[in-house]
Amino acid sequence: MAVSAADEEIWFYDEALELSDEEFTDFMYIKDDTTHQWQRCPISVLDSLCGTIVKLLLFSALKRFLVFLHAREIVSKFTLHLTFVASGLFVIGTQNNLSSICIYIALTVVFPYYNFLFNKQTKFVMLAYSIGMLLYFSTAKEFMSMRGILMIVLMKITSLSFDFANEFYGNITLLHLLSYIFDSSTVLFGPWITYRQYQDSLYLKEFKAEIINFFRGLSYIALSLFAVIYSSCIADSFIELPFVGAYFVAQSFRFSHYFVSWFSAGTSLLSGIDSGIVADWIHIELPRSLVDVVVSWNIPMHRFLHQYIFGETRKYGSAAAIFVTYVVSSLFHGINFQLSAVLLSLGLYTYAETKIRSKLSRRIDSCICARICRKECHHTCKEDALSTLTINMLFRALALTHLVYLGMAFDDSTAETGYSWRHTLSVWADSYYFSHVIGLFMLLLSSAF
Repeated sequence: MAVSAADEEIWFYDEALELSDEEFTDFMYIKDDTTHQWQRCPISVLDSLCGTIVKLLLFSALKRFLVFLHAREIVSKFTLHLTFVASGLFVIGTQNNLSSICIYIALTVVFPYYNFLFNKQTKFVMLAYSIGMLLYFSTAKEFMSMRGILMIVLMKITSLSFDFANEFYGNITLLHLLSYIFDSSTVLFGPWITYRQYQDSLYLKEFKAEIINFFRGLSYIALSLFAVIYSSCIADSFIELPFVGAYFVAQSFRFSHYFVSWFSAGTSLLSGIDSGIVADWIHIELPRSLVDVVVSWNIPMHRFLHQYIFGETRKYGSAAAIFVTYVVSSLFHGINFQLSAVLLSLGLYTYAETKIRSKLSRRIDSCICARICRKECHHTCKEDALSTLTINMLFRALALTHLVYLGMAFDDSTAETGYSWRHTLSVWADSYYFSHVIGLFMLLLSSAF
């Protein structure tokens, strides 16, 4: 039955009459305070990010302006690259411990520049050396604050080392290398870009393409701001609710990731680098399988891991390549039990799910593989068949369950210094490790099926 506004007002008035003066004052204060909290939260969130947002937007615009001047031969190539290095250092220095990051970069870039980087036989040596230097800097609070920067640097160095070994590039000068490493639009939040993408950003595109990229970049940034407001103000408001609280804890973490991903996509696009949307939220929030989540979580990083780690180790077998890929990915995040446990758990789940769905797909001749079938696939039961829809829906529900379970421990209780193994295991123990039990059961089933 519909309730009119007048009826609501009468109900509120009658209920208020039953309260004492003191109770009525408290009731109105709580109501008013809740309203103000919803109004203040987005403003306080955006205010805390304002300095970083403005700074990165200005440096992205500066980069494009300098590229324009260079195209008109007003600015030399040396000045162009030197300014990019200085811009990147300024961005790092105003956000993190500049000295520690510079020492790391000196050890992983400058020192091995002549001895390792251009040596065709040492691409894996360079990877191991860079990871070793990263782990050396993994001291809790300080490392957590600069982990993203170090990881982007490590990925750039590793990809460049492999590309040199595979003769994709000729020799480059140290200044050009440093300008790639310190690119101000990607040095803070990413995304990872290849040296080829960076080189392409140093040239002007057609006027129409520049305008389209400008508005695409702004749309990504607008989406990122919505994501951070939803994560901090909306999802966080529901984490205390029974049953669904765990879902919103995990979703709050995911939307904070979307903020970083979409904002980095926007700033890099404004600077001339088209890295795509970085994180495909539809395939994460409503995944067909956990493979969709892994691929869509950070598309540039997935491309990096697939090309330089999985692709290089696939000759030892798919299972070994998957394991090595997830181990390297966890090492990129530093020695952090929670992140490593989540990544390795995902490796187990995706391997088991892919294997069992492939076998089941062949057994019942249906489009139920972990990745969506091509239109010209040979299966009898296509994507729109009732049996296919039912099975895929069950796997979607299972993927969402795994996501909630793995994301429950990311509750910001110890985010500043990193999540300890005790915290992670205690959160999962409260759920009786049901996700890992399901994952192990699926792995055993896939082997016996």
